[in-house]
Amino acid sequence: MDPDTMAITRHNPTDHSSYICVLRNAFSQPGPDVFKNAPPLRPMEVEGTLEGIVMESLLFITGESSYVENPDFITGLSGHYDLYFERGVSFAKSRFVSVDDWTQKAFHKRKINFKYFPPGSVIILKTTIGFQPAMSLSKINGSLQNNLASTKISELSKNFTVADLNRILFRTNAEEQDDGLGGGVYHIDRIPPLPYCGLQSFQTLLEKIRIHNDLGHPLCENLRAGNWMMDYISGRLRYFENTVALADWLDSVFANVKEMPRYLIPQYFDIVITKVFDTVTHESLDRFGPVVSQGSAFTRLLALGTYQFCGIVLSSKLPLLSPNLTPPVPPVVKRLGSELQFSTAVSLSAGHEHFSVGWARNWGRDTFIALRGLLLLTRQFQDARFIILSYAGCLRHGLIPNLLSEGTGARYNARDAVWFWLYSIQQYVALAPDGQNILKDTVSRMYKTDDAEAATPGKFDEPLHATIQEALLKHCQGLNFRERNAGWNLDREMNWEGFNNSIGVDLATGFVYGGNPNNCGTWMDKMGSSEQAGIKGKPATPRDGSAIEIVALCKSAVDWLSEMYRKGAYPTDRVAWKTSAGQEKVLKFDDWSKLIQQSFEPRFYVGPDDGKSEYIRRDLVNKTPIYKDTYGSFTFWADYQFRPNICIAMVVAPEMFNVKNAWSVLEVIQARLVGPLGMRTLDADDWAYDPNYDNNDQSSNPKRAHGYNYHQGPEWVWLMGYFLRAKLIFAKKQTDPHIMKNTSRYVRSVLSKHWSHMQRSDWKGLPELTNLNGAHCTGSCETQAWSMASIFEAVHCLSEMSADA
Repeated sequence: MDPDTMAITRHNPTDHSSYICVLRNAFSQPGPDVFKNAPPLRPMEVEGTLEGIVMESLLFITGESSYVENPDFITGLSGHYDLYFERGVSFAKSRFVSVDDWTQKAFHKRKINFKYFPPGSVIILKTTIGFQPAMSLSKINGSLQNNLASTKISELSKNFTVADLNRILFRTNAEEQDDGLGGGVYHIDRIPPLPYCGLQSFQTLLEKIRIHNDLGHPLCENLRAGNWMMDYISGRLRYFENTVALADWLDSVFANVKEMPRYLIPQYFDIVITKVFDTVTHESLDRFGPVVSQGSAFTRLLALGTYQFCGIVLSSKLPLLSPNLTPPVPPVVKRLGSELQFSTAVSLSAGHEHFSVGWARNWGRDTFIALRGLLLLTRQFQDARFIILSYAGCLRHGLIPNLLSEGTGARYNARDAVWFWLYSIQQYVALAPDGQNILKDTVSRMYKTDDAEAATPGKFDEPLHATIQEALLKHCQGLNFRERNAGWNLDREMNWEGFNNSIGVDLATGFVYGGNPNNCGTWMDKMGSSEQAGIKGKPATPRDGSAIEIVALCKSAVDWLSEMYRKGAYPTDRVAWKTSAGQEKVLKFDDWSKLIQQSFEPRFYVGPDDGKSEYIRRDLVNKTPIYKDTYGSFTFWADYQFRPNICIAMVVAPEMFNVKNAWSVLEVIQARLVGPLGMRTLDADDWAYDPNYDNNDQSSNPKRAHGYNYHQGPEWVWLMGYFLRAKLIFAKKQTDPHIMKNTSRYVRSVLSKHWSHMQRSDWKGLPELTNLNGAHCTGSCETQAWSMASIFEAVHCLSEMSADA
């Protein structure tokens, strides 16, 4: 209240009475006539009904006082003192305060005037909440503290779609603004902007306030000052039909909270938000099946990533599906109060907030790396189906778009996206009920031929298996093409040759290949942009030739298609084509797989120097044992760079590896590439290694200017999920059972760091990447879809293998 005076309030949660203690100290030397002329003190406002003064007291100093310092004990003043102490004093007889009669009976704020309150004074007042707040409290308790509230919210939650839950629980500032309704995250003074508009941000703050009992937190101050936060939370849900009923329920409870004394509103706001958040999340996670609903708190938090990244963003819509698609189909909904209609098919953001909206949201590669963890293991099969079919409709040049841009603005400069797409279809078939039916689902082809203009939905329909076959055919035929609209407007960093793309299959090995030294067609896609450093237009990691993970994804795909053919779910067991010279070629899926199997270890595995090999250049080897990162790269030494992409290959096609070799390489990976949260993208002994990413680096250093080292050492989290799964897969293949037990313990210890990070994170997510040894990277997304998905997959894999043990 002033530098020498403090007021302490304690609330009784049972009878809802409060006790306010005001005491005045003398932290500095008071004047000689302090007891005759006490320093003035501003009036104090309290809420509720004033029941009386519990006690008031004052210590008078009479006569001279002295002080003698003692080196061994704390000593006080010695002298003469008188103590005034009274219990149950009426306001009329109080020596310290005065209260008007009308104020004493009011139901809102009342003012207490301090007529005399010198240093040494203490007064304790008792208040109750009053009749109207007591009635409101009774209604709040009736709404929340029984099973009716949970039942009501659960009933509402059963009808919520993934898009609804994205809006209720999460929704970034950029996503909310994209709705065009003038929305955004709620602003609270003196704290950083909230990560989300939905309940998760408020729940995160309330958890921190509870831990520290921090009633002075800016959120509490905001609630005491006005009702804006409550109006915001319910108001933003009124634009969409599915969430209006929840908005109504919130408003009915908030109406009673608003009648409470302002100092109590944070407490009851907490009760309401926690009840809604817990019930909605419980109901929304139960639909994910027992692995999640009966899983650990870590498992459940990871699974919420489904709602964190999957939503409807008007500037990043999926291409429309065929009107002839067999039901179920995504319904078209109308935004309340407007004529705007849109499909409820969700898109999957690559990460927040860098990739939340617009052209940057939908990446083919990121989508299909994250799809299994976020939508298939969580049993959201229809949402996964719509995404698979939407991207299928945009197939062009045998490729799935890198950047989707609603299909009409798609870029086809990713060589790996189509293979992750095929792997997602394979996983859909394995996990979804009647999953094989997707192969017969109708795909509306936007581009019937590579050079065609975009067609309207339904004009060129075909079954998904025909789209898959075309992707394989284009690769077997081999294809060279130049990106449309190549030039500065499409990519201001790329040089002229970088817009040229190529794909093919080496019929001697079965390996898919592609790319050139001027572009970067895999996930390691950093293009140099610094003229000062001399790297503009030079990709840091071209990974042209045959990238190890693409080889493995291809083998997994052809093995699966061969199986589907044998089951009668796929119409052919081969790819047949004519060369440019008219020669007929045939490659059966089984033969393609055998080619890859027999070619892989001799060409990719680099063991100790145990003899000559025509496929290994020993002068380029700086570490053994390893698997090469690429085979046949134009930049020949890059084949031998030690990177964690091996782990992806080990998970998607473990049968491709010699078990002994794979385990020995995994031990080197664990020693050389594992960080606290992520995997080093390059071995520290490599000349190009630079572990700290800064996209704003304006130096002339060609290794790191403008973040050139994005994939040259910084630690990427999504790869950790693949490493941990590879460890588990190959530990199970070992003859010593102790290896599996030790590996499981190791995996748990690594995952505990991710759990710890998520608990601390305001975003409740896992980052895109970290710098050296897990240090925070300011250029990273705070939460990334494939990071959340791959770590969830690792937790799921550990759970499955533990159950089998």
